[in-house]
Amino acid sequence: MRPTFLALLTAFLSATTVAEAAEAWTYKGTLGKFPIIVEMTELAADGTRQARYSYLAKGVDIPLHAPASDEEDSFTFAEEAPCTPKTCVSSMSGDGTNQKPAPIAADWSLTFSDEGNHLSGTWKDRKSGKTLPVELDYVETRNVDAEFDSALPLVLDSLLDSERIESFPYDDLKFQRPYKKGPVQEFNGARFRIDEDPRIALGYPAIESLEGASPDAANRWLQDQRIRMSLRDFACAARAYQDFGWDENVMADKSPYRSDQMARLEYLSDRLVGLTESGSFFCGGAHPDNFWNYRLGDVKTGKTVAPESLVKGFTFRDYNDKPMDPADASEENPGQYKPDASLVERVKKERPIDESEAESGCEMDTFIRENLSVAFKGHNLVFVLKDLPTYAAACYTDLYSIPLTEARDYLTAEGQRYFVELDR
Repeated sequence: MRPTFLALLTAFLSATTVAEAAEAWTYKGTLGKFPIIVEMTELAADGTRQARYSYLAKGVDIPLHAPASDEEDSFTFAEEAPCTPKTCVSSMSGDGTNQKPAPIAADWSLTFSDEGNHLSGTWKDRKSGKTLPVELDYVETRNVDAEFDSALPLVLDSLLDSERIESFPYDDLKFQRPYKKGPVQEFNGARFRIDEDPRIALGYPAIESLEGASPDAANRWLQDQRIRMSLRDFACAARAYQDFGWDENVMADKSPYRSDQMARLEYLSDRLVGLTESGSFFCGGAHPDNFWNYRLGDVKTGKTVAPESLVKGFTFRDYNDKPMDPADASEENPGQYKPDASLVERVKKERPIDESEAESGCEMDTFIRENLSVAFKGHNLVFVLKDLPTYAAACYTDLYSIPLTEARDYLTAEGQRYFVELDR
């Protein structure tokens, strides 16, 4: 089985062999005066444990190694030190395996008490000999299924397509902390803020009040989207450690998000909340991920809504381009909304032509056919492009927009019911 922390990383990052365990336990407490969280597996048949921990003020996972032991109540951990080119072998070199033992920064000595509900002990720095007390209280157990874990995508944000963050109590705790609140702004009679997580300098919308509806479900949805966007930032920073696939090209002390990263509120009513996420993410490899995503949520249910499902001319299709029910989508066949030929021609006809397109290399007719989507911005229905190939990131653009008051002919019956602009 792989320990949960490897679900944060891409498959090539670690060649560590992990002993099978049935449960992973999460604890919360302090190391010295610093708040921390710890996740560890129960004692496996070969006497080993796997663990990770994080300072809540940082959010970055640090690997902990446990030597084999037959002691169930007392044990030790060796805490990895961040890598340097001299102490580690990059996961990107050779066959991707590390030939050196991981460098160690500190040693932990811990003892269970209160029937496993409390852990106490010491942390000792190997270089200076400085010792700090460790006090931890049990939070929650996560069942670990070896077969299931071996099939997990190795990036935790992708798990949130089917799992809630609460299924991963250790990771959930990282986000149960206050954000830096931004100034209150107004949108369609609603009030919202852009709250920043200073650990990764990411601002994200939070609703303060709505006319005619509670913001609670919508704020839970927004928090889920924030977590999804944040996870790969923390995972990238964890690559400072050998066990998490250290790569000397990754600067773990800097956010991999570029300065143009942002989450922008685009639409808000007592029925829908829509936003765009955009920016450039780099965590080693040949090129950055220049991304643009539009997300739409139902304010009352807190569920994600596919924006294309509200517009006529889009059909959900499988890999073979055959219509399928979105409820039947799976990891093996996720499916996607695609426009029919008449909608493609309508968009090509209606959109204004930018004379610079040919010079920029944007294959707009092909992109409209393969990557057409929609967004709701302000009081407008906007035809956009999504999921463009990396080389075409500069081609993201709004193709054309229609005021929602004039868009009834474009919308499905469900779409018409969602927009307050059509109530008038």
